[in-house]
Amino acid sequence: MAEKPHGTIERWIEVGLPDAKRLRKACGRARDVCVYAYGRGAGIWWRQTGADLARHENLAVWTIALEASQALAAMSARNMKLQFTIQDGVMFVSDETRSLQIELQPLKRRGG
Repeated sequence: MAEKPHGTIERWIEVGLPDAKRLRKACGRARDVCVYAYGRGAGIWWRQTGADLARHENLAVWTIALEASQALAAMSARNMKLQFTIQDGVMFVSDETRSLQIELQPLKRRGG
């Protein structure tokens, strides 16, 4: 969460398969809410929660392909330092030795 000095939350980011109740709360408190869903259950999760969340215009939901999430998991280490850049539906992730380019698939865009 990025919070402004006067308490307004600019962006709320969830990673994984968050509960719909938590996302409704986030949409009520933050200007922008982003979800980066991954794993074998991402499609099932969206089919179960998508209709409930469709009315939130400040919510964007993206999915990360299983192969890409496995590549991200391979980068995990005890004392890792990762850099993320997300631009135009592409996530760039790098550590001290490797970098990945991951295409994000939109499940829901802001405003729709």
